[in-house]
Amino acid sequence: MLILTGCEESELKGSNNSKIIETIDTDESNDIKLSYYEHFIFEFSSGDTCSILFTSATEDQINFKIHVGEPYLIDGEVPTAENCVGTLCGEVVEFDFVDNYNNAGTGTLSFDGDAIILKTIIEEANPDADYSLEAESRLVRVESYGDVEVDSSFIFDDSDRRYIKEEELLALSKEDLGFARNEIFARHGYIFNTPKYASYFHKKTWYDYHGFLIGPNNDPNEYLNDFEIKNIELIKKIESNDVVGENSQDITLCYYEYFIYEFCFGDPCSITFGAATDNKINFEILAGGPYRTDGKSATAEACVGTLQGDVVEFDFTDNYNNKGTGTLKFERDYVILKTKITEKNPDADYSVELDSKLGRLESYTGAKIDSAFIFPDSDSRYLNEQEIAELSRDSLGFARNEIYARHGYDFNNPKYASYFYNKTWYDKHKSPEFPDKPSTYLNDFEIKNIELIKKIENKQD
Repeated sequence: MLILTGCEESELKGSNNSKIIETIDTDESNDIKLSYYEHFIFEFSSGDTCSILFTSATEDQINFKIHVGEPYLIDGEVPTAENCVGTLCGEVVEFDFVDNYNNAGTGTLSFDGDAIILKTIIEEANPDADYSLEAESRLVRVESYGDVEVDSSFIFDDSDRRYIKEEELLALSKEDLGFARNEIFARHGYIFNTPKYASYFHKKTWYDYHGFLIGPNNDPNEYLNDFEIKNIELIKKIESNDVVGENSQDITLCYYEYFIYEFCFGDPCSITFGAATDNKINFEILAGGPYRTDGKSATAEACVGTLQGDVVEFDFTDNYNNKGTGTLKFERDYVILKTKITEKNPDADYSVELDSKLGRLESYTGAKIDSAFIFPDSDSRYLNEQEIAELSRDSLGFARNEIYARHGYDFNNPKYASYFYNKTWYDKHKSPEFPDKPSTYLNDFEIKNIELIKKIENKQD
């Protein structure tokens, strides 16, 4: 039996093109996920001839078998370790095994990009055995097999022949944005070095990395057309959340309390959030009302949502006595509201049944409004390193972003949006014409101060 200990992959290093293609943001975890390997065959690329067949996996366990030799040995002798069960912990996969020649040994599996480094040592050799499962090899992903879910779908099947619209991208989760961007490269047979993308695209019927052999060292401009290049640029812009904010997507409900959100796509409605704790938030929903020509409205008051992973789930009874369930999902600083009526009042002619995307509108009674700055004069003098270094990590981010906020920068990150919406001096309606080009609206004091703050932030990181 193989016993795996864990593995945490360091941030991928490589050419600039590799980072353009595969890196979503600096906050994305590179922890090993065993699900990226289940139902895949890995075959040696250098070292001793062997293969690993991974079968089913859970969050911390994976089943697999190792073959050394066949079909690579002429005499057909095949040392194997079958029915292996591994458990993930630590930085290296450690295991014990007994091969089919009754040799007992130990070994390690480590992960390098999407390659696996296998090393085994025989500790107790069977004196009657001619072969053993002793190997040192680097293995690469070859193909999927068994119960793997293979499909032919795309996120955008025409992203190589039209320009994608921003509103289409805003409807996607952060993970799907990464897949949408990388499927543009995958069409050309790009060989992915990130297990997340390698496993995802190897399960696509249309993906063929054999024909093109395109990798990180190839210039994307040589094989992408203008539609693809522009679409990648737009997706990366959306992925970045905002040009000045942090990219963490952990859901923090206090960023929403005492704010009104109003629909921008879908069914006309609004949400008024009340008080929040770490995992619960109070709110009410208004459907219709001022958004309908007849003025008819439906409301669900005194809703209490509970955070389950990255989704808020809730039950409600609306003012027409319809009962239902709903979810709130969070995309950048937008809220995706979906409700479903589960018990309809037969006498009701309206209900809170909605599918909408809502944006932050304003804060209201209960919000902590103030007029303070961290550095009220960061637009008129050069800050010094000593005064910046005294700030906490959070305060550094706020100090840097208040420089943009003075100009009405419209934040897409809930952390910064909620913070600056509660400042009396913040006015998003005067947002710069080109917010992603700070040099067009920041002065030299502001530019130099941002550079210095980022320098201190990097030191703290």
